[in-house]
Amino acid sequence: MRLRRMIATLVMLVLIMFALSAAHASAATIRLSDYFFSKGVGDVATYGYTQPPGVPDFTVAITLITDGNYQGKYHVGDIRYPDGSTSYTIVFFDNNFFYLYYDKGVTFNPPAQIPITQELEALVPNPANHPDGFWYFKRMTRLTVPAGTYYDVLLKIDLDKSFGRNNANDFFGLPGSITYGVTNADWSARHVGTLQDMDFDANTGAPGNT
Repeated sequence: MRLRRMIATLVMLVLIMFALSAAHASAATIRLSDYFFSKGVGDVATYGYTQPPGVPDFTVAITLITDGNYQGKYHVGDIRYPDGSTSYTIVFFDNNFFYLYYDKGVTFNPPAQIPITQELEALVPNPANHPDGFWYFKRMTRLTVPAGTYYDVLLKIDLDKSFGRNNANDFFGLPGSITYGVTNADWSARHVGTLQDMDFDANTGAPGNT
């Protein structure tokens, strides 16, 4: 009887360990659409710069394009920069990819395909900046910004292999095996969208526009 109980206990331990292993494996990836485009058409968000100070707030909206070459695609914008210039993005997505047609003055024809499912804490190519650009995704429990505290946050770190490691690599705790410099980071909450975006000097890693 004791042997049977021991065997049953061992089986349960194996099952529990297997379940934990499976949970860990499933947690190693995320779906970008849950964070980047979670509310969809009609979503509106207002942003303000904390650095540099004194820049007027601006509003970013997601709208459906109803005519022209990009009919049926999504217009995301306009982002306003401290110098007063603006930019927007044209995208579409399905269950497998984001299709990037236009971004910050650059047209992609054919569209750049960005896989919806991305691996966490791994260096992955940035399809919109190939071959020099890379991404590194980390998941955070929460982030507090002027609008409040948000939970289940995805941190996307942009790196450029034209530059060596800088102070931002250490700030984000990136492994030493990553020898490329951090140029930008943005934080997005699940089913909310972008919370914060920060530029970094590619040479030094000093924080810039935020």
